[in-house]
Amino acid sequence: MQPVVIDPERRELLNDHIMLFFTGFSRIAANVEKEKIANVDSRKTQLRALGAMVDEGIQILQNRNSDITEIGELLNEAWRLKKEMSDKVSTSAIDDIYDAALDAGALGGKLLGAGGGGFLLLFVAPENQPAVRERLTNLTHVSVEIGSPGSRIVVYEPDGTGTH
Repeated sequence: MQPVVIDPERRELLNDHIMLFFTGFSRIAANVEKEKIANVDSRKTQLRALGAMVDEGIQILQNRNSDITEIGELLNEAWRLKKEMSDKVSTSAIDDIYDAALDAGALGGKLLGAGGGGFLLLFVAPENQPAVRERLTNLTHVSVEIGSPGSRIVVYEPDGTGTH
């Protein structure tokens, strides 16, 4: 796997467009993945399309002339394709949350992890973020930032003080 190198201004623009919410739902990831794996042979079209989206996404991120909102559109299309792979990827409650986010101005999103719950990453233009936050007021909004160091352990501190 090769790292995706994007210039700092482009990464900042991407960060300005992402929101993360905890759905409040949990699931057993192994159960979701088991069903997706069982359906692999019958889902080759979706898998090829998802693979092609990776290359398209990298091009959008690396090309300063590309409209960053195309990432949101890709995420929305990937959401649709992943849901075709297994009925456990999402639930009616998650679909309602996703549809509410789209209705409030999100362009796309994805569940992080296997599916069925957990965290929902949304791609939302900065001017639409207050409306999305208001529409998803019953969910926990979590600050998120894509950085160059990669994954790090983060502590969620709802009061924002950092002390306990």
